[in-house]
Amino acid sequence: MSITTNEPYSAVVSLTSWRGRIYSEIVQLVLFSLLKQKTKYRYKVVLVLSTDEFPKKEAELPANIVKLVEKVENFEIRWCKKNSRALKKIYSMDYYPDLPVITTDDDIIVKDDFVESFMNAHTRYPKEIIYAHVWDFPANHEIKISGWARLFPPHSLYPLDEKLFDKCFYGVEDDVWNGIRVWLAGTKVRKLGVWPFVEQIPIGDTAFFRVYSKINAEECYKRLMKELNKFVRKN
Repeated sequence: MSITTNEPYSAVVSLTSWRGRIYSEIVQLVLFSLLKQKTKYRYKVVLVLSTDEFPKKEAELPANIVKLVEKVENFEIRWCKKNSRALKKIYSMDYYPDLPVITTDDDIIVKDDFVESFMNAHTRYPKEIIYAHVWDFPANHEIKISGWARLFPPHSLYPLDEKLFDKCFYGVEDDVWNGIRVWLAGTKVRKLGVWPFVEQIPIGDTAFFRVYSKINAEECYKRLMKELNKFVRKN
């Protein structure tokens, strides 16, 4: 459900994390890099977490992250029920439906002009999605896939039912899922002209990647197309 807001921000930076990573200092370093941006734009950083994973909410989080909420005006934690893995960071588009949302990952330290670079591009191309890194999806070259970071203008994603994400993509491959939603919406995509990251921190999240590596994105895409064709035939 969309939550309207009158807060005076120009953009939202959204990320998520999970129990196997959030207790490490890595997430805190990433948050610090996001909160210490040199930019003329007023922005808010939103960490989206799941109550399915953290039922006691802030009581289960590292004290340093909870203190950030108390001390830093433009940082907040948003809670959703369902643990939809990396897809949760896109929920900020519902929390702030009228603002551009820049999504990024919890293992990437960004440069201090990260927000400035994306927002400058957005100001020039306000209706286009800005990708830091982009490639063609092999099963359909019209679909552009992005990893690491991207800016979504308001209302730039086709409103697919998230149940299809669970059914066809097994709750992973959020980059492909979002790429398909961009393609279905007909939103133009543009590559950011600069590299906005300092480094990606190598993390041994082996339990997650063992599941992730078993998923065939092209097969997921084919399943989704079959489901959409069923819907078209019914209507």
